[in-house]
Amino acid sequence: MMKHLRLAALILISVSLFARSPEEAVRNYIETIKKDGFGSAARLFHPDELAKFRQMLSPVIADALKEDDGRLLFGRFASPQDKTVVRPFSDEEFMKTFWLCIEQAQPQLSAVLKTASIEVLGHVDEGEIKHVVTRMRVTRDGDAVEKMDVISARDFKGEPMIMLTGEIKQLAEALRRQR
Repeated sequence: MMKHLRLAALILISVSLFARSPEEAVRNYIETIKKDGFGSAARLFHPDELAKFRQMLSPVIADALKEDDGRLLFGRFASPQDKTVVRPFSDEEFMKTFWLCIEQAQPQLSAVLKTASIEVLGHVDEGEIKHVVTRMRVTRDGDAVEKMDVISARDFKGEPMIMLTGEIKQLAEALRRQR
């Protein structure tokens, strides 16, 4: 019996040693975006956050596909059978497709981030949510800009997963108001 308890304790200790910290999750998120774009980071979001993202933006995309300009921007969402209808997506694919559309329309968004220096400073616990503080430095047209930011993470199956930021929520709200 004692042998099994020791084995269980060793397994628990080894699992906790290999679990990513919130800082590591945010570093991975930043590196993924810098390397492969915003859409590639969808897999790093907490499933509940992916569902919220889809819920916020689905009506916007559906309305946009009813107009020529909207289909130009969000055409990747269109059903092959009817270009005015959103085709089926998983929540992760929905977020990935949204960011592909935005990056195609605004390539400078990714370009600026690729040249930015982003430092992860630490995190603050708020119950099950971990708020990771970052500092971004970017030089654009000779001007240096520094911005502090918070990226939050919440555990899912023992791994910290990214939550929607205030900026993403504001973007969704701004797009909703333009409908």
